[in-house]
Amino acid sequence: MVVPLAYAAAVIESVQGVAYGRAATHALDAVIRDVQAADPLAPVTVVVPSNSAGLAARRVLGASRGLVNVAFVTPFGLAQRLGGAGVAAAGQQPLTDPMLVAAIRVELRADAGLFAPVAFHAATETALAVRYAELSRARPETLARLRGAGAPRTRALVDLFGRVRTRLAAFADEDTLARHALAAVGASDAAVRALGTVIVHLVQPLSPALTDLLVAVSRAASTRLIVGLTSDGAADEPVRSQCERLGGEQTLQSAATIATGTRILTGSDVDEEVRAVLRELIVIAESGVAFDRMAILMPAVEPYARTVHAQLDAAGIAYNGPAVRRLADTIAGRTLTRLIRMVDSKFARDEVVAFLAAAPLRTSDDRSVPVDHWDQISRRAGVVGGDDWQPRLADYAAEMADRAETRERSGGGGVAGLRRDASAAVALAAYVEDVQQRLLDLESTEGWGPRAAVARAVLEALLGAADAHAQWPTEEQDSYATVIAVLDRLAALDA
Repeated sequence: MVVPLAYAAAVIESVQGVAYGRAATHALDAVIRDVQAADPLAPVTVVVPSNSAGLAARRVLGASRGLVNVAFVTPFGLAQRLGGAGVAAAGQQPLTDPMLVAAIRVELRADAGLFAPVAFHAATETALAVRYAELSRARPETLARLRGAGAPRTRALVDLFGRVRTRLAAFADEDTLARHALAAVGASDAAVRALGTVIVHLVQPLSPALTDLLVAVSRAASTRLIVGLTSDGAADEPVRSQCERLGGEQTLQSAATIATGTRILTGSDVDEEVRAVLRELIVIAESGVAFDRMAILMPAVEPYARTVHAQLDAAGIAYNGPAVRRLADTIAGRTLTRLIRMVDSKFARDEVVAFLAAAPLRTSDDRSVPVDHWDQISRRAGVVGGDDWQPRLADYAAEMADRAETRERSGGGGVAGLRRDASAAVALAAYVEDVQQRLLDLESTEGWGPRAAVARAVLEALLGAADAHAQWPTEEQDSYATVIAVLDRLAALDA
């Protein structure tokens, strides 16, 4: 068992307080230059608060001068880098959200206890998953105090947490991964040397386990802190406290000024509000302020987010922010959800045509599905649904082929069109039969792993190979990869 360091004295080489934004990036650039002054190939590991923060910093620094042997990782990524081998050696797998929710559901079914009145609510499982994440970061002595002196609901929650954690013993959560990483830092000088100089960029509050890890790293490797401050005492207090736990100072200062509103604009509705904001952005940009130094904040996602995105797109202004579409609204998500809904359907003609038109589907020979032509063919063939597809399309194809042959013998025109319709009817019948068979396979397959594999194969067959996605917008390509990753995570639930 790895004993936590309990914030043992860290060894921090330097601590610098800065304002967020460009000032912080320039400070990071200066620290990296200083570290690599004697050896441009000296390894540097920059611990960033999020992947997006790391990506932004890497792009800015890479565009200005290039980066060599500089790695950007989140605190969790650092734990994965150092503790991944230990997790694998222990025979554990990463814990995913679907796996956690499934374990909570099983334990609630076995003994819901105080949660019995709401045990079957999906919101209960979601809330308990959040509480599990919080409790998994607590120290054993903290859990013991909660179990011994907490309110009845608290004790019930801690008891459920213990049962779920026992059930998930074969899986590594954040705390487990951090403990393996701690063990690696204590046991292997090579693992620490590979990090080089560690720069904790824009310190943020962390779980006890990840804090312990950074403290352990700072005692074994040269470590520097860059602390982002807003000059607002309440806002900066969590960051200052975390900085102190890492060995920094509470008295840090930065040149940041507290942002205050200077004007109030009014609008009659959401559209007018957003248009007024965009006009302000354009005026500010014309005065010389770069768009990446501006931000639009909104009180709620709805009804503002979609309108903001639409207006920025219409104005031709590039932006970055949270997506407003659900994964189910993307090409891959829409295709998969519609397909699953068709498992129990009667394959009515209108339903099938709507499915064909909902996404850029591909045929077995990797051509685009001719939706309009197939719609016309199925209507002319008299397809209604159910078992109509194969016989009526076969009859229609035979009729078109006979007409083409008759016209060809008589020297009439339109032969090519008739044969094209006959071929389309055959192709449509085969396509529908293939989809029906795949749905039968999906319905008859048991187990998360096999069913996820069938769903993935169906999705790849319907949407084509990777080359077919090259013309999709980048966000759609990313969403497709996300859907595949979700299916892979669901496959692990059988474990």
